[in-house]
Amino acid sequence: MIEKNPADKRPEQTGDDFLSAGPRDLDQAESLMEEALLAGAEEAEVYLKSSRTTGIFLQSGFATLTGGNERGVALRVFDGKGRWGHAHASWGEPSLNRRLVGDALGVLKNLSGGSTRPLAPAPRLSSPLPQIEGLIDPRVLRGEPAEKRDILQGALRGISPESLPPLGIALRDGVSRVALVNSRGLKACFHRTLALLTLTLSQTSGGTLVAERVGCGIGREEIAETAEEILRLRDSQQEEAIAPQGMLLKSSAAPVLMRWLQTEILSAEPEPMEAARSIASEAVDLVDDPLLAGGIASTPFDGEGFPIHRKTLLKSGIRIGSLDESRSTGSAGGSRSVRLSYRDVPAPGGTNLILAPGRRACSELIGGMERGVMLAALEHDARDHEPATVAQWRGIGWEVRDGQVGGNCRRFLFRAAPRDLLQGVVEASSGLRFSLRRSTALGCGDLLIRPRA
Repeated sequence: MIEKNPADKRPEQTGDDFLSAGPRDLDQAESLMEEALLAGAEEAEVYLKSSRTTGIFLQSGFATLTGGNERGVALRVFDGKGRWGHAHASWGEPSLNRRLVGDALGVLKNLSGGSTRPLAPAPRLSSPLPQIEGLIDPRVLRGEPAEKRDILQGALRGISPESLPPLGIALRDGVSRVALVNSRGLKACFHRTLALLTLTLSQTSGGTLVAERVGCGIGREEIAETAEEILRLRDSQQEEAIAPQGMLLKSSAAPVLMRWLQTEILSAEPEPMEAARSIASEAVDLVDDPLLAGGIASTPFDGEGFPIHRKTLLKSGIRIGSLDESRSTGSAGGSRSVRLSYRDVPAPGGTNLILAPGRRACSELIGGMERGVMLAALEHDARDHEPATVAQWRGIGWEVRDGQVGGNCRRFLFRAAPRDLLQGVVEASSGLRFSLRRSTALGCGDLLIRPRA
């Protein structure tokens, strides 16, 4: 049974129309910026974001289609002393410009204290922004919700009927357009598509499994593969405590460890080289690559309009870079900011945060294991985010003996500090799989880990 929704038919704007509307956004943003300057702002910046989204939800044979459009604008005004005021609103009100200008100037007027970063808006671009390949997926841009529903259902037809009732499936995707204009002559615009597949499985033995897949677009093959992955884990056997002497952490389970690494990277500035300590093993190189082709968080400029470049954060496990370095150093690819939405002010953050892949496939990594476990899902019950604090971990997977994966799917319990797991990374597999944490894409392959004692 299909629940009808207005999003099933949207004749008001095609995908190509959405892409061609960038110049109009730039003109509207420039008009708002000029009003702010006329009202007394020393400098001004306008961030305008439009998005169009659809959602398909399947549960127990029922399908629901949803969809919507959002258009929002943020204004920052500067006083020339390093202070700024911020205001935002949904776009479309006749008196919007006047109200935004008044609100932002009111915030600025009530500020006290010295200057805060940034001291001024980003400068005019000295060269064209790079063109990043693969950010627009036609399956998201031009596909109608009903067509996407049919693809989703078609991908699941090969799964046995008895598996479907407890399996909840949600596919959300959309296209967004960002326009940024400021009083220093910056005018920039870019588009991106994004798709997120979420599957939840209720187990008869208790507990609920969740699997996710994210990309610029998601098609039939990715849907079927993700469903097969989570169904392999159903009704895993009773939990067993282990000492994790050898572990192959699949890319589907690696995001939980990548989130610890992200927290560590954002927590403090790099130490001087003579005092630098290792955050992870020598097998770990971590980079932030905003220009990654097809990257789900790729962008030619950051949340303030500064061009950004690939940046190495960890080299052989040693911290050598930061996402929050001062722009006063003048270094290329220094500080970078992100905006979670038009409602949020720019803040330090990553784009495509990637643990560099190795050269061998997952099967080769397993072949070298004498004894251990291969985990396809992993979670922890830590109550804080200190990497050195021992946490309890729960994983689901299989035993590995003499290079072979065997036995029934089981649940494993062990204790370890996140830093010990990171220090125990021996090798990463070739290839990457991404997860999304707020606005940052976390990319990682399969990880062979031997936790240190």
